[in-house]
Amino acid sequence: MQLLEFVGGLSFGMAVLVFLLGAVAVGGAGVTLVRSGDDLAERRGWSRFWVGSMLIAVGTSLPELVTNISAVRIDAPGLALGDVFGADMADVMILGLMAAFYGRRKFFAELSPGTKDLAILAMTLVALALVLGAVSWGARIGSLGLSGVFLMALYLAGAWWLSRSRGGESEAEASQDGPSVAVGSEKRVWALFLGSAAAIFLAAPIATASAERIAELTGLTSGFVGVALLAIVTTLPEAVTSVAALRLGSPDLVVGNLLGSCAFNVFVLGAADPFYTNGLLLNTMEGPHFAAAVTALLLIGMVWGRMLMGGRWPNQRAPVFPILVAIVYAAGLVAAFILGS
Repeated sequence: MQLLEFVGGLSFGMAVLVFLLGAVAVGGAGVTLVRSGDDLAERRGWSRFWVGSMLIAVGTSLPELVTNISAVRIDAPGLALGDVFGADMADVMILGLMAAFYGRRKFFAELSPGTKDLAILAMTLVALALVLGAVSWGARIGSLGLSGVFLMALYLAGAWWLSRSRGGESEAEASQDGPSVAVGSEKRVWALFLGSAAAIFLAAPIATASAERIAELTGLTSGFVGVALLAIVTTLPEAVTSVAALRLGSPDLVVGNLLGSCAFNVFVLGAADPFYTNGLLLNTMEGPHFAAAVTALLLIGMVWGRMLMGGRWPNQRAPVFPILVAIVYAAGLVAAFILGS
């Protein structure tokens, strides 16, 4: 409450400054998170796909988790829902950019088989959230809505399946002669990983409260602010870690992180639901949230379709797939703004 009282008295300029400081803190912690996660993969012999989709994806999605809980506790469900679906849109936008920089055909040709399963899991979760929000199903057990329970159960079942298969080995990993030489003790690596996750956990509420203050001062709906502004902040860790993973030459780590975050973000809706005391979180979905959810579903479907093609893609000078992703993303933002105005 002290944070809310402090941010609630800020001017527009100071709210933007606090927002940017929170964003920088979240992004900086994301760099350490991916580096330590990759180090753990090498030490433990884990596939980069599994590390990206499970370990790093959950770590970089901590802002969404903390942001959603913080938002519903201050009675801003629109901000929470906008953040989740907007973050899924932004994650796929980042994936398209990473594919463009790495080399479109090479990027998708080197992915492990498990990435397709992860895309299906993410699509299923977003589609289920969209349907449950549309029907406004009110069944609950105590303060826990069954809609949120279904989302969490589906994510956990999918995560269990992926952890058993570990996604296979990508061509990039199979071509490596062996892991790079790890420096320092494993305890130190775990400390860095958990410390960076904790930094994200602490910085996210600051960004959330300042975003709500910006929405209040500008007159924009919290749903659109969540989709267009807060989602960008909470996906900063994914963006930063994706760049770091791309520099390591690991498309599996990039896709595992981004699509794993898309799936975990929907799990977050169920986790935040008990903290919302004025009903069920999914039942508060409005126009901007539906626009963002449909856009996220379409974008993830585009990635899944591109994965099925693998390296079979015309060798064109223009980055056609990333451009298509950018067009759909922009159209989703416009739709969310129109429906929220």
